[in-house]
Amino acid sequence: MTETNLYLENNTNLDKIKGKKIAIIRYGNQGRTQELNLRDSGQDVIIGNKEVSYKEKALKDGFKIFNI
Repeated sequence: MTETNLYLENNTNLDKIKGKKIAIIRYGNQGRTQELNLRDSGQDVIIGNKEVSYKEKALKDGFKIFNI
């Protein structure tokens, strides 16, 4: 049987990234969840994306988008 580790919010320390801008290149299926979690944790997140349908989704989610 394999041991599983469960990490919760109180297991993290966001002090090292507080006050910094986090730039994510490419908004997509997996990335969307990660970016929303970062933003909902109070982080300043911007997105670099191509002119594709995910760019529109990122805009609708309220992110500032930069072309790559």
